[in-house]
Amino acid sequence: MLNVTLYTRKDCKLCDEVKADLNDLQSQYPHRLAEVDIESVPVLLAKFALEIPVVEVGPYSLKAPITRQKLQMLSLIHISEPTRRTPISYAVFC
Repeated sequence: MLNVTLYTRKDCKLCDEVKADLNDLQSQYPHRLAEVDIESVPVLLAKFALEIPVVEVGPYSLKAPITRQKLQMLSLIHISEPTRRTPISYAVFC
């Protein structure tokens, strides 16, 4: 099961949308969601104030704007990592 951290704050529409997407993806990518209110931790508020929502899965993170497709890709990458015997080389072609 994946451990997913969602950095959020009160009255954040984008955060609510990401949380809804994560709930919808629960059956396909089982995960444990931990929500962290950045306003309750001054260090996190300073770090993420202009970037929320932020989603972390293991060593990987996504910052706003976050789409459902990006969440799926992040889940797939993280799921494949523990069983992979050789490193992955990522490339982006434009």
